[in-house]
Amino acid sequence: MFDFQKLKEKFDQYESQGFSFVFLTPYSDYKNHNGETFEVISRCYDFSDFSENIIMWKIQFSNGEKVLAYAEEIIKEEIKKRSKDTAYYSYNLLDVAKKLWREFGDVPMNPETECIDEQWLHFPEGTFREDIWYWFEDTFDISVAEDLMYVAE
Repeated sequence: MFDFQKLKEKFDQYESQGFSFVFLTPYSDYKNHNGETFEVISRCYDFSDFSENIIMWKIQFSNGEKVLAYAEEIIKEEIKKRSKDTAYYSYNLLDVAKKLWREFGDVPMNPETECIDEQWLHFPEGTFREDIWYWFEDTFDISVAEDLMYVAE
């Protein structure tokens, strides 16, 4: 017998960890979207072929493409946990962080306030530079000073 309450609790548990702001997948289907921002549209309830191990969300990338995503692709703590398994994951969080750091370097910034002059990823115009640095550190489990600043590519 299907237990909808148990499924809801699993979704709630994952969502309480927080969604990542960028998509990261070890799977081949959507690797071209690694490092891209997305919006969660809905939980995916597929009662026709339910498995307790499959929890998915429908997400939409900024280009409008909609896909189904697993927790390890969009839940912040799951991404961190699973990305340490380098035999399984073919990407490296630090590589994705470096890619985004380069993009962040092209975002116009007010030199007097050190706030960005336009939206970047999920950060609205006017976000203080160091708030974005803290996001990098929290999201990618790195040190901006040691891992991103003044690091030769």
